[in-house]
Parts: sequence; C-alpha cells; structure tokens
Amino acid sequence: CDPRTQRIDQSKMVVGLAGLAAIAICSLVTDANCGTQWCAHRETTTKHSMLGLVNTSGTGLHVQIGRVEKYGGNPLFSQDKLWEPRLDNGYPNVVYDPSSGATGDGPWRLWYGGIGPVGQYLYYANSTDGLAWTKPDLNRYDLGEKWPEPWAKQVGKQNNIIMYGGGLGILHDLHDPDPSQRYKISGGAPAGCYSDDGSTNCVVATAGSPDGINNWTRVAPLAFAPPWRPDCHTNVVYDTRNAEYRMTTRDYTATSGRDIAIAVSGGGGGGGGG
Repeated sequence: CDPRTQRIDQSKMVVGLAGLAAIAICSLVTDANCGTQWCAHRETTTKHSMLGLVNTSGTGLHVQIGRVEKYGGNPLFSQDKLWEPRLDNGYPNVVYDPSSGATGDGPWRLWYGGIGPVGQYLYYANSTDGLAWTKPDLNRYDLGEKWPEPWAKQVGKQNNIIMYGGGLGILHDLHDPDPSQRYKISGGAPAGCYSDDGSTNCVVATAGSPDGINNWTRVAPLAFAPPWRPDCHTNVVYDTRNAEYRMTTRDYTATSGRDIAIAVSGGGGGGGGG
C-alpha cells in the first residue's frame, strides 16, 4: 500500500517468502488528487489494516483480497466495573478451550490487564460465542484489604481479578502431559503474585495452573541478564516443529534501548513454561 496516495499497489500486495505469502491490506480508496501528499487526514470510505501469514506452499491455495466489515454490536468489551478504572494496558490473551466450556466457563476465555490505584492487575472474562463477555466473581483478590476506595470493602473478593501483576502472558498448553500445568503464565511488570489470593509470592517468572486462575505452581523466576525487564506483554508459545517453548519479551540494550527478544526452553513436558 502507498500511504501517500491511499492506492493499493498490487506488486506489493503479495510477497512470497519460503512458501509464505505476506498480505497487507489498506484502504480500498483511489484518489488521484493526492499526488505526493499524505492523505491520512481525509475522510474516505471504510478503512482497515491487517497483516497475516498464509502458508501457500503446495496447497493449491491462492491469496485473494476480501472485504472486512465492522461488527454492528461493537463495542464488544468495556471497562464497566469499579475496579477497572484503566484498561489502557490490556495485553489480552484469548483462548478457545472446549473442555473449559463443558464446565460452563467459556469456551472462549480472556485474560486481560488493567491499572488500579495501587498498581497493575490481571483480570479474567469468559464467553460462549466470543462476542458477549462475562466477568465472573473469582473470589480470589480482596479489594477491601488492598484498595483505599470506600466501595472496595463492600466488593471484597467479589470481582474478576486473578492477581496483582502486569504484562502477563497466558498459554493454553496442550503439549504438557501434566494437567496441573495446562495453563502457563509468563512475565511480570510489576511481578505477578501466585498466592491463593493473588496478592503475595510475587515474582517475575513463569508458572503453571490447571485452569489459568487458581493453584499456581512451579513458579520459576526469570533471571535474564540486566538490564532486561519485561515491561511489555510477555508471551510463550509452543513450537511443534522443534518441540520447544519460545518466549517473546522486552529487552534493553545500550545502543537501541527497548527491544523485542526471544528466549527458548527445550523439550515439552516441563512445568511453568517448559
């Protein structure tokens, strides 16, 4: 896409890289009057932007530009609880877990972050269709003991806060044979708190849980060399090709400042992130 003219350059639309097609879609607007000037400020038709990867190697598939439309029921999610004063550091992780849905929790599950009066927190919500979301009372974090607001004592543990901590990533791990480690968590800025009430045992670490909410075990501190600190959304994925866990995290160097780094943990079956 040419950001100056808002035109689509078909020669740049699909780039083949080792069997991968990179797709970039911008506003489907042709404006010959823009010339060499940026047109981002102009009111045009619907604008969308996305980037995806499609494996086209030996599949017989081809890439085709589709039309994207906004859902008429937006917004899907809002900060509608007293204990959600700021969700601008949301760092969301959405998981589809049919086994959880069978117990009435999901199957769509969402972990998201927010900022309160005394720090950052990890919240939880679930949904049957991925559109309408419920924020259940988890009976874990006691706002009456931690928050200074007058209403906090009345709310107590009737909230959807999992723990104190920020920038935490969640992995639904189907490769670990230990059911107590079905969900992995990673990161912490500030550190995540893995006690039963989500307020103590606070560590920048990885850990495991059977449901991603309770009974966190195998808390393993992350001890990367300074000046590393995970003041962004740390995430872990399982690489099936190499049978290892890969973590994306924030790093710092003297030359470029804030960077994105990758860490590797070998061999499936390990707890707390591999």
